[in-house]
Amino acid sequence: MENIPSRKIASLQFLRAFACLSVLYTHVLQLLNIKPFGDYFIAGAYGVDLFFILSGFLIYLTTKNNDSYKSFAIKRIFRIFPLYWFCVILFFLWEILNFSKEFTILNYIQNFLMLPWNGKLTTSSLVVGVAWSTVYEVYFYTAFTLLLIFKLNKKYIIGLLILLFSIFKIIYKINLLGSNENSTFLFLYSLIGFSHIVPFILGILVAMLFQNPIIIKFLLNIKYKKLLFIAFHLVYFFILVQKYNQLLSYSISILIFILWLIIDDIWKINYNNSVNKFFIKIGDISYSIYLLHTLVLSIIIDYFQLTNLALTTVLAYVSTIVLSLITYKYIEEPFINLSKKIIKSRGIKNQI
Repeated sequence: MENIPSRKIASLQFLRAFACLSVLYTHVLQLLNIKPFGDYFIAGAYGVDLFFILSGFLIYLTTKNNDSYKSFAIKRIFRIFPLYWFCVILFFLWEILNFSKEFTILNYIQNFLMLPWNGKLTTSSLVVGVAWSTVYEVYFYTAFTLLLIFKLNKKYIIGLLILLFSIFKIIYKINLLGSNENSTFLFLYSLIGFSHIVPFILGILVAMLFQNPIIIKFLLNIKYKKLLFIAFHLVYFFILVQKYNQLLSYSISILIFILWLIIDDIWKINYNNSVNKFFIKIGDISYSIYLLHTLVLSIIIDYFQLTNLALTTVLAYVSTIVLSLITYKYIEEPFINLSKKIIKSRGIKNQI
């Protein structure tokens, strides 16, 4: 546990796997208009909040002993954009060939830059609809890069995010100079002035807490950890089938996240068995799964007109995972390695 800041946490790959697979299943139900739990689908938005907490936690830790903004920026750019650009091309081709849609030059520019500045950020803002959440990731990374550039303590990231949030919230509330009619401001407000940044802050706070050996000792000495783990997960799965509630999501997600950080002490997981290796791999390719799954679903449901839930679900999972394994191997990994080579060749101080 004391080595958390300096190593990849295998158990968190399980959380990544769960988050991306739950989002996929949510979209299967939504596109088939199946509501197995009364009025609601399974709420995949809870999985997105887990992703955001994970990002805040890991980014804070991986910059703990290094202040190189160049290294950080290069790694984030090469991690996020190559796969995203590949997906943008696939989605554009799919929309043009199958739905005869026409796009302007501005549409292409906005999508490739991942900056839909002509209105509030929503799932329909970008051709890769799920990338709305990736825009928040990029904003978070940009704010973090600014701190590194100005050599400020990384703990200030929380204050910076809250300050920017407050400024944009105030401007929107008082409609300063007609800002609420300005499409560019509305985009920035929906990015900076919305509470989606809270999970990132929660992840950072957990990372800070886990630097304190007293906190770690307290967590490891809690009695009935197995019972608590089971109880909170039962509550979490019950919440998943309810209408999405942001405050509830943040509260339960942070508890689940902390429990998974100490899961080795709770369950003594063997990461070498084949089942666990499979889910760790799903965690590795979760970004590909997240970006590609709606295209796969569109092909299965819209093009092949499949309506059977079981068959659609199986095909969606198998097809998305296979495609994601390919994109991870031939796009994600090569560009991750390329970023490391660029950093090394230019003598840039590397991140952990």
